[in-house]
Amino acid sequence: MNQLAMVDTITRPLANYHSSVWGNYFLSFTQLTCLYLHEVGIRCTLPTPDPIYEKLKEKVRQMWWKDLDHSNKYPYARDKLVECNFWAMGLYFGPQYICARRMITKLIVIITITDDLYDAYATYDELVSYTDAIERCDISAMDSIMMYMRPLYQVFIDYFDETEEELTKDGKVDYVYYAKIETNKWIRSYLKEAEWLKDDIIPKSSSLINRLKDDIIGHEHEQQREHGASFIECYMKEYRASKQEAYAEARKMQMHGKI
Repeated sequence: MNQLAMVDTITRPLANYHSSVWGNYFLSFTQLTCLYLHEVGIRCTLPTPDPIYEKLKEKVRQMWWKDLDHSNKYPYARDKLVECNFWAMGLYFGPQYICARRMITKLIVIITITDDLYDAYATYDELVSYTDAIERCDISAMDSIMMYMRPLYQVFIDYFDETEEELTKDGKVDYVYYAKIETNKWIRSYLKEAEWLKDDIIPKSSSLINRLKDDIIGHEHEQQREHGASFIECYMKEYRASKQEAYAEARKMQMHGKI
């Protein structure tokens, strides 16, 4: 069984049901094989906040991440495989959409790694070259980027090749063209944020309500490393306010749509 198909089969039932009392029993003798995990996924219909689910999630992560070689090739990136699959399930829940879920899961995993590359690891000059290579989306651009970036770039190329092959079966190969256009847009947005950090620019926040949501959740983690200014930090400094006061103001602005 394809490993992402196995992940999908395991996690799709997890959204609605409670843990089987037999969950620990089955997990106690499972091996790291697709067949066994498929059987366990069917027998153990687990909700997210469950210790059995955590054990199963770790088994799934070990298998798919082993192929990706995440810890060696992308040590700077977050480990979000199962979370990405749940995100894809939220978009395409029905069993008839298994192919779409696999494609979306892979894409979100790639986006997560890319986000961490731009946000916390590469230099600005390295990112300029990498962005240009992504926009070309051609294997010949490999020589223009840093060696440590090449595995991720290869994943990009392979993803679009695989997607094109899959969509060709349904006569929808033109969708890949539009997917590449949208990819270039979000890659450029990552580069713009890196440019703001390099030039010490605090961008205007008009129409960026979701930015407030993100800052409330992640600003403390972001400030532990070199990072662009957040609304929370700016508000605290400008008004000499506490963190709780800044949170309250951010939520009020979200609620009323005023930035």
